[in-house]
Amino acid sequence: MVNISHGAIQKWKHPVMSMDFKLDETLNMQELKVGMKVHFSFVIRDGFFLVTHITPLDKASKNGSNVGAEKQQ
Repeated sequence: MVNISHGAIQKWKHPVMSMDFKLDETLNMQELKVGMKVHFSFVIRDGFFLVTHITPLDKASKNGSNVGAEKQQ
């Protein structure tokens, strides 16, 4: 699992928050570091938020979400 701080999701009336996401087994997390800004996509599967795509953003970008520390399942 990974903890991601993200902006508001208006569609679901979610405010700005940090939340835990499961990671798709095919994702390569080696490029990601704690505090790094990322762009990510997720689906809801079996009641869990599952990240299906995640990529680091350019350091100059102010948009994106912050990666937190990976958590053990």
